[in-house]
Amino acid sequence: MTKNIYCSMSDLLNVLKITRNDLNFALDKGYKRYPKVKNEKLRWIEEPNEELKNIQKNLLEYLQNNLICPPY
Repeated sequence: MTKNIYCSMSDLLNVLKITRNDLNFALDKGYKRYPKVKNEKLRWIEEPNEELKNIQKNLLEYLQNNLICPPY
């Protein structure tokens, strides 16, 4: 079994399929926060911007394809 260990920023950027500038841009814009009322209760929603969603999608895809989970 080969173990992939990523320990540098360039390795992470390769996994995420983005550049350092793209990552900084997505993180700077971060999340948009807005209130939502349901059943007379107020809660705050934090929704990632589109760039951050794409980064999260790439990370999820990488983990699903490369993470070996124990059988349950």
